[in-house]
Amino acid sequence: MKTDSNTLRLNRPDLWDRFTRREEYNNLIRDMHGRFPYWASQDRDIFRPSVSEYLYEQGLIKPEYPDGCEFALCVTHDIDVIYSSPYMKILNGILSVRQGNPKRAVREIGSVCNRKSPFYNFKEILSLEEKFGVKSTWFFQALEPGEPEFRYWLSDVNRVFGDILDAGGEIGLHGGFDAPFNLDRLLIEKSRLEKVLGEKVMGYRSHYLKFQVPETWELLAQAGFSYDSTLGYTDCVGFRSGMCHPYKPMNLNTRKEIDITEFPLHVMDMSLFHRYMRLGFDGAWDLVKGMIDSVCECKGVFVVNWHNTGLLEGSIERKMIEKIIAFSKNQGAWTGSMGQITHSVI
Repeated sequence: MKTDSNTLRLNRPDLWDRFTRREEYNNLIRDMHGRFPYWASQDRDIFRPSVSEYLYEQGLIKPEYPDGCEFALCVTHDIDVIYSSPYMKILNGILSVRQGNPKRAVREIGSVCNRKSPFYNFKEILSLEEKFGVKSTWFFQALEPGEPEFRYWLSDVNRVFGDILDAGGEIGLHGGFDAPFNLDRLLIEKSRLEKVLGEKVMGYRSHYLKFQVPETWELLAQAGFSYDSTLGYTDCVGFRSGMCHPYKPMNLNTRKEIDITEFPLHVMDMSLFHRYMRLGFDGAWDLVKGMIDSVCECKGVFVVNWHNTGLLEGSIERKMIEKIIAFSKNQGAWTGSMGQITHSVI
């Protein structure tokens, strides 16, 4: 999706700074995972895609979607965990009680001695998406024992790759602990996934949303990725770069456009609920609905990230994603994978 960033730079330097993430350059504030957090940002207009709004209003961006749809919804999944430990099952049971779901609590705690994991729920997720006509993007890790955050072998999940592709979805790399800052690690993990998948991997998102502006974009371009979808905050949902359209990021150090497309991430399940914002369902929905309305008004692409662990039957996360999809479709959203948008719209 072509954007006239030079006009933005000349006419709206305030929006240019947000678009380029200028405040993150040489900023030493980082959390325990090396991320720039929302609480450290001077930009407090996080729930409004101000840059995309300006570009659209000025006619500097003119998106068109298949079937005459008004905007697009991208549903994505980060696959961090597929096996649950007894500790995790007990914890999920406690959370279920707090959420008023005693049946799920009994199921979780009662399955401590059962080796079948509720997180190996790919067919259930695909069935849900088929019901709504959604084509999604899935990010899988490609790690091995001894590497930080290793939790499953690719051989544990390769049997579902065909199901995802047959459903019209796509598979990208969920980069490991050091990958966002290390080209060799990116190439190793990308190669592992491509070997199992049998085709090139075009999309990327970092585990923990680890990212450094602009270095990670440059490394991803060098590694041969077509697009990234990491640019979002973990501690708050919203529009980190003010964008709700895919775009080519700028490197302020080189003053050149980087050869990769960024699909900024807007809402993640873990940000809304338990770990960070800790919202209830109604409060979370009011916030998300307002964001969807803003994206629809400037014909943008609304990107959500729902982990497989957040799609268990009866969970607050499952209810939320179902409402997001149903509402977006009712508002005229086209639901395609990032690869489909890259080829059909950008």
